[in-house]
Amino acid sequence: MTFCGYNKQMAGGLEVFGSGLAVQTEKRAREESVSIPKIPAIELAELDRLIELLSTSKKKSELSGMLGLAMFVRYMYAQIQTLTAADPSITAHAAFEQVVGEVNKLMFEMEDHYYTELRPKLGIEKAIQALGPFLEERV
Repeated sequence: MTFCGYNKQMAGGLEVFGSGLAVQTEKRAREESVSIPKIPAIELAELDRLIELLSTSKKKSELSGMLGLAMFVRYMYAQIQTLTAADPSITAHAAFEQVVGEVNKLMFEMEDHYYTELRPKLGIEKAIQALGPFLEERV
């Protein structure tokens, strides 16, 4: 699979990354004197600009890791925006923990389904294609 078998260390890395985003979200809110629920909109606007810049760069290949990371962070903040809109009292840490937990759950389900069901039955090419419907029904 494209993630080579998602594992606890990978999931743990995302948990640490999400915790770091929570710390920075709280810091930014304090520095800009705004509430936590207002930060995602600010970050999303900036990330959209960064993603556009990276997507159109002459060095796109060299910057592809940064582009992927920016897209992931954008996803995280979009989910946080939804969570904080529904519950403005949710802490940044709780919100990021919830989103990372959902991502990790989906990753483990995808990897398990791919390696135990799809790949043995369909082969690599068709197994990857079959992931589309599987993932779409889970989000």
